[in-house]
Amino acid sequence: MNYATYLLLTMIVYGSIVALAIALGDIGTIIDIISAYCISCLAFFIPSMFYKRAVKRYGDDIKDDKETKSKFCVANLFLPLGVLNAILGISSAVLGVAGLTD
Repeated sequence: MNYATYLLLTMIVYGSIVALAIALGDIGTIIDIISAYCISCLAFFIPSMFYKRAVKRYGDDIKDDKETKSKFCVANLFLPLGVLNAILGISSAVLGVAGLTD
Protein backbone atom coordinates (compact mmCIF):
# COMPACT_ATOMS: atom_id res chain seq x y z
CA MET A 1 0.00 0.00 0.00
CA ASN A 2 1.18 3.47 -0.77
CA TYR A 3 2.46 5.20 2.37
CA ALA A 4 0.43 8.38 1.76
CA THR A 5 -2.75 6.31 1.33
CA TYR A 6 -1.99 4.43 4.53
CA LEU A 7 -1.53 7.67 6.47
CA LEU A 8 -4.69 9.19 5.01
CA LEU A 9 -6.82 6.16 5.85
CA THR A 10 -5.35 5.94 9.34
CA MET A 11 -6.14 9.60 10.02
CA ILE A 12 -9.69 9.19 8.67
CA VAL A 13 -10.34 6.21 10.95
CA TYR A 14 -8.79 7.97 13.94
CA GLY A 15 -10.77 11.16 13.23
CA SER A 16 -13.98 9.15 12.96
CA ILE A 17 -13.35 7.49 16.30
CA VAL A 18 -12.64 10.80 18.01
CA ALA A 19 -15.68 12.46 16.41
CA LEU A 20 -17.95 9.62 17.52
CA ALA A 21 -16.52 9.73 21.05
CA ILE A 22 -17.20 13.47 21.24
CA ALA A 23 -20.69 13.19 19.73
CA LEU A 24 -21.84 10.27 21.86
CA GLY A 25 -20.23 11.38 25.08
CA ASP A 26 -19.73 7.79 26.26
CA ILE A 27 -16.39 6.26 25.41
CA GLY A 28 -17.64 2.80 26.40
CA THR A 29 -19.85 2.65 23.32
CA ILE A 30 -16.96 3.56 21.05
CA ILE A 31 -14.78 0.93 22.69
CA ASP A 32 -17.55 -1.66 22.12
CA ILE A 33 -17.71 -0.82 18.40
CA ILE A 34 -13.94 -0.84 17.95
CA SER A 35 -13.51 -4.04 19.94
CA ALA A 36 -16.13 -5.83 17.82
CA TYR A 37 -14.11 -5.03 14.72
CA CYS A 38 -10.71 -5.74 16.27
CA ILE A 39 -11.74 -9.08 17.74
CA SER A 40 -13.01 -10.17 14.34
CA CYS A 41 -9.73 -9.17 12.74
CA LEU A 42 -7.59 -10.91 15.35
CA ALA A 43 -9.63 -14.09 15.46
CA PHE A 44 -10.64 -14.56 11.83
CA PHE A 45 -9.23 -12.19 9.21
CA ILE A 46 -5.54 -11.97 10.10
CA PRO A 47 -4.86 -15.71 10.62
CA SER A 48 -6.70 -16.72 7.47
CA MET A 49 -5.01 -14.07 5.34
CA PHE A 50 -1.56 -14.96 6.70
CA TYR A 51 -2.12 -18.64 6.00
CA LYS A 52 -3.41 -18.04 2.49
CA ARG A 53 -0.49 -15.75 1.62
CA ALA A 54 2.07 -18.11 3.16
CA VAL A 55 0.76 -21.03 1.13
CA LYS A 56 0.77 -18.97 -2.05
CA ARG A 57 4.28 -17.66 -1.44
CA TYR A 58 6.14 -20.56 0.16
CA GLY A 59 4.02 -23.62 -0.45
CA ASP A 60 4.87 -24.45 -4.06
CA ASP A 61 5.84 -28.00 -3.20
CA ILE A 62 2.82 -28.64 -0.94
CA LYS A 63 0.02 -26.99 -2.94
CA ASP A 64 -1.20 -30.38 -4.12
CA ASP A 65 -1.20 -31.79 -0.59
CA LYS A 66 -4.69 -32.83 0.59
CA GLU A 67 -4.19 -31.42 4.10
CA THR A 68 -3.05 -28.05 2.76
CA LYS A 69 -6.10 -27.83 0.51
CA SER A 70 -8.44 -28.55 3.41
CA LYS A 71 -6.74 -25.94 5.60
CA PHE A 72 -6.94 -23.47 2.72
CA CYS A 73 -10.71 -24.10 2.53
CA VAL A 74 -11.04 -23.53 6.27
CA ALA A 75 -9.11 -20.26 5.89
CA ASN A 76 -11.59 -19.23 3.19
CA LEU A 77 -14.50 -20.05 5.51
CA PHE A 78 -13.03 -17.91 8.28
CA LEU A 79 -13.47 -14.73 6.21
CA PRO A 80 -17.31 -14.74 6.03
CA LEU A 81 -17.43 -15.99 9.61
CA GLY A 82 -15.36 -12.97 10.66
CA VAL A 83 -17.65 -10.63 8.73
CA LEU A 84 -20.67 -12.13 10.48
CA ASN A 85 -18.95 -11.79 13.86
CA ALA A 86 -18.10 -8.15 13.18
CA ILE A 87 -21.64 -7.34 12.02
CA LEU A 88 -23.19 -8.94 15.10
CA GLY A 89 -20.80 -7.21 17.48
CA ILE A 90 -21.22 -3.79 15.90
CA SER A 91 -25.00 -4.26 15.74
CA SER A 92 -25.04 -5.04 19.44
CA ALA A 93 -23.10 -1.86 20.19
CA VAL A 94 -25.39 0.23 17.97
CA LEU A 95 -28.48 -1.22 19.64
CA GLY A 96 -26.93 -0.31 22.98
CA VAL A 97 -26.48 3.30 21.81
CA ALA A 98 -30.08 3.40 20.60
CA GLY A 99 -31.25 2.18 24.00
CA LEU A 100 -32.90 -0.95 22.63
CA THR A 101 -30.97 -3.36 24.88
CA ASP A 102 -30.75 -3.63 28.63
